[in-house]
Amino acid sequence: MIGRAEERAVIGDLLAGGRAGRSGVLVLSGEPGVGKSELLAHAVTSAADMRILRATGVETEVDLPFAGLHQLVRPVLDLVARLPGRQSQALLAALGLADHRTEDRFLVAVAALSLLSEAAEDRPVLCVVEDAHWVDHSSVEALTFAARRLGAEGVVVLVATREEPWPGLPGLRVRGFSRDDALALLRLRAGAVTPRVGERLVEETGGNPLALVELAASLSREQLVGEQTLPQPLRLTDRLQEAFLGRVRMLPRDSQTLLLLAAADDTGDPAVVFRAVRELGVDATALDAAERAALAAVDDSGRITFRHPLVRAAVYQSATFTGRTTAHRALAHALDSDVHAARRAWHLAAAATGPDDDAAQGLERSAETALRRGGFGVASAAFERAAELSADRAGRARLLVAAAEAAYQVGQADRAGGLGDRASELIDDPIIADDVACLRGRIELTRGSSLKAHDLLDTAARRMAARDPRAAAAELIHAARAAWNLNDAARLAATSDALRSLRLPPNDPLSALTSAAVAVGELVAGRIPDAVARIHHATDEWLQLLSVGEVGDLEPWVLEAWLALSGTTRIGGGHWSGLSLAEAAVALGQPDRALERLLDKSAGPLVNPLSRILTVPDLVEAAVRGGRRSDVDVDGSIAWFADWAASTGRPWAIATVHRCRAIVADEDAETHFEAALRLHEEGGSTDRPFDRARTQLLYGQWLRRARRRGAARVHLAAAHETFERLGASPWAGRAGSELRATGQVVRRNDPVATRLTPQELQVIRLVAQGGSNSDVAAQLFISPRTVAYHLYKAFPKLGVTSRSDLSRLDIDTLIATQ
Repeated sequence: MIGRAEERAVIGDLLAGGRAGRSGVLVLSGEPGVGKSELLAHAVTSAADMRILRATGVETEVDLPFAGLHQLVRPVLDLVARLPGRQSQALLAALGLADHRTEDRFLVAVAALSLLSEAAEDRPVLCVVEDAHWVDHSSVEALTFAARRLGAEGVVVLVATREEPWPGLPGLRVRGFSRDDALALLRLRAGAVTPRVGERLVEETGGNPLALVELAASLSREQLVGEQTLPQPLRLTDRLQEAFLGRVRMLPRDSQTLLLLAAADDTGDPAVVFRAVRELGVDATALDAAERAALAAVDDSGRITFRHPLVRAAVYQSATFTGRTTAHRALAHALDSDVHAARRAWHLAAAATGPDDDAAQGLERSAETALRRGGFGVASAAFERAAELSADRAGRARLLVAAAEAAYQVGQADRAGGLGDRASELIDDPIIADDVACLRGRIELTRGSSLKAHDLLDTAARRMAARDPRAAAAELIHAARAAWNLNDAARLAATSDALRSLRLPPNDPLSALTSAAVAVGELVAGRIPDAVARIHHATDEWLQLLSVGEVGDLEPWVLEAWLALSGTTRIGGGHWSGLSLAEAAVALGQPDRALERLLDKSAGPLVNPLSRILTVPDLVEAAVRGGRRSDVDVDGSIAWFADWAASTGRPWAIATVHRCRAIVADEDAETHFEAALRLHEEGGSTDRPFDRARTQLLYGQWLRRARRRGAARVHLAAAHETFERLGASPWAGRAGSELRATGQVVRRNDPVATRLTPQELQVIRLVAQGGSNSDVAAQLFISPRTVAYHLYKAFPKLGVTSRSDLSRLDIDTLIATQ
């Protein structure tokens, strides 16, 4: 193998890691013919001791969901029985091997990860995916998901694709040969080549190995040795295609026909191609001439393969329109089994020269099958082509809407919008108009245009309410989310009222979401008791999720939040970003910055009741600590918050009122602090410990400044311990500074939690609760072997040696105290 020392070294390291039980992934990207396939072949040769799984993307197979995944895992399908029941069912259904319905793409991807892990149980695995740019979207999604989560399985994944790398996976760009390597290749493959001709070929091809070889093969001996001038100019793409077609055109006509059928076929099955050629009056022996010309062959697995994808592309693209349609029609007739119904439908569609209802119906059935298997991208393409072939305008509009919905599900927002517009232009149907409007609204919501999204969704959903209340509820929930993003209390209240008027079946799963959305509207409108009554048990959890910045290390994300804020203000997200930044500033002891965020127009004015619930405590503390009470209506804010707290009856809320009053009080501060602590105790040790610690911190600070150091230490130490346990580093830092000011030495704990990685911590918690490796893997979307690897790393840190030891530990206490 000429050159490629760097690439071979990287691949060699990955293979060595796989043999040592470490998984690895590498995406080789580059232009056609640059040598990616040679590197994959080198890897396969170097991995003779490993289990090899291979898949090759085929252009005409890109619309068949999970076709690439099926190719890759076919040799190990006997291991599917080892997977958890839901995973095995989902995978078999996705591969078309079981008559189940699956729309859960994540479950299929998790199953693929588990299957690769099982395949590596007895020896390491090398997965090779060639021509990945032609692998179907569903397979790419599943394989990318699995590849990102490989860890300690001993699975190596090598992917070769063209210009676009696979998202989120480590990649290596394969470039053309250097001048010296390119000249060495020319001497090896073309023999005598003068330096001047060699330099010209290297310059014109950019060192592309395939182009070098093919162009050199297309030149005469006289041209190579400089006795005849080279064509001017040498255009790589055109010349490459001519080089391929020059050989093809020298074949007998029957062999050219067979190659066209093989190029149009996406099964690679010689039986299918031979049935098709017989229908056109051609004998199967026509393949012999193509094999002798080294253009195509039947490989060891019995599939017809071209020497290079560019040969295949050149054969197909150079054919006449009549030639291509004839080939597709013959292939459709050759695929007479129900197993190939989707392929037959696509071939009939490719053969159609005008409206064809039979082909349209076949594609629609194919699309519905793809939807059941979670192949939304494939389904969208099938619905769209079916619409183009449908003779009925109403049918075309219906199919275009279906194509748009499927495109939206797979994240193709622009395409979905275009398909919806085409449907609207075809027919004046109010139902289709409402469906398209709602789709448009959801697209705008995805793009961040919350104002336009709300108006589209709210208006269309109200029209839908009488004929389809369930669909109307789903769209109104999206409208409520848009109003929430806008921080528009009036819009949110109006949408909430519309949701409240809908009547859904009692056991409808959508009812819970509807109630939650209505409760949000009532809360923002100031109808606190109604909101609490509607969703009483979820209120605390919901508020904590909204203020998730309260706990955890703040420093890493503060800067990112500041940088992102300018991009979120124009789409309505700046309001909530501003509130989070304000709380971060309070935690870091920056009252002026906190107050600026709270008073800034991007974070207020604080007219939304939910905003005030979340921010009044921070507003009061920042104003007092920053000496800026004159800039804020502190007394009015506390009075409003007190009314809200009383309406909830929650001890922590009323305790927070006392804390706020203590901050602004002079003589009565101690009374309010003590009242707050009693209420925190009444709520119990698990009732918002973070808020209790904030009260203890401020009380201890007040006591220290009153020169009552002994009493201050008690509260500051309690606050410091809680903040440490919760992982709230900035708050722990504040408490620690105050505690040191009392004369007490503060040593930061090194708890187990700081030595465990986040994923180790997740794994041990679930295992301690009784989860098996397979159970934990399914919950965390990793492989069982990765779970075992994390346990292997975590056990020494925890001082345990077995799962039974782990189950006897109080994990939370251990993490807090060690």
